[in-house]
Amino acid sequence: MPLACVRPSGEDGVHMTRRSVDDLRDDLQRWVAAGLLTRGEAEGIAAHETAAAHAEGGISVLAEALGYAGSALAVAGIAAGLGQSWDSLRAGGRVAAVAVPTGLAVIAGWLLHGKTEPAFRRLMSLLWFLAIGGIAASAAVLIGEYADIDREWTVLVIGGAMAIPAFLLWLARRAVLQQMALLASLLVTMLGVFVIVPGEPNGTAVALACWALGLVWVVLGWRRWLKPPLATMVVGSLLASLAPSFGAPDHEWMLTVGIVTGVALMALSVKAGAVAVLTVGTVAVFGYVTAVVLHYFGDQLGVPLALMVIGAVFIALALLASRLGRFRHRRV
Repeated sequence: MPLACVRPSGEDGVHMTRRSVDDLRDDLQRWVAAGLLTRGEAEGIAAHETAAAHAEGGISVLAEALGYAGSALAVAGIAAGLGQSWDSLRAGGRVAAVAVPTGLAVIAGWLLHGKTEPAFRRLMSLLWFLAIGGIAASAAVLIGEYADIDREWTVLVIGGAMAIPAFLLWLARRAVLQQMALLASLLVTMLGVFVIVPGEPNGTAVALACWALGLVWVVLGWRRWLKPPLATMVVGSLLASLAPSFGAPDHEWMLTVGIVTGVALMALSVKAGAVAVLTVGTVAVFGYVTAVVLHYFGDQLGVPLALMVIGAVFIALALLASRLGRFRHRRV
């Protein structure tokens, strides 16, 4: 790493993080050993950068904490204020009461977009995540006050209103919260499609659609087509694991879908080296196997024996998970 690459803290508003300071110390040691710097010069550079990193880190963490507290208070205040005065507001006032805070959240997040400190980046993600919820609320109020459309189309319109900004904000900040907002917008849009189909929405079909979307999300993360990849896999795994449970009350075969999904996630976790996915798959298998045992064999076995069977399944899954983990480490 040449000396020209070492920027003093404060240049162009860039400050070094704790990790970059540690990397700099390693470089300084090499440069001292090569005779490019004296030990005193190296210690002076390291002390200067460490002090700057600590100062900036403290400020950014404080700003993050204040931002979280401010966001929580603002949301609570808006909710309380709207609850008290909603009926007395005109249509334009209702729209502004929801849209203005949403716009401010987007703007505040954008002002933090150029910051490199992790604390500011996390705060930006939170603000933009809340903004997508505000966009959904704004669309709902606009439809209720001004749009003359069938009620069946409301969910689909709200989902579309969420999806476009959610996708744009995810492009600007490819973080977990932005990805969750994007996935939520797709789920709302998909639910809207089922609502406009003639007849009552089919709960099993909705559950299968959500399950398929979760599997698509897992594949997108596994193939690294959607970032961050590990978070993508975990979020998709949770959706794919939970979705069959919503269709199980009407169709018991959905329990089998849940079991197969959990097993597939456990196998994929070995290939992808994702322990979090292994955890989700293991919990899914245990939950659905427990449901199968209680549903089909609870009366015949009785509660004590059923609990023993479930306990044996739990132990077997624990052993399987540990073996899969050892297999993954051997491969790595």
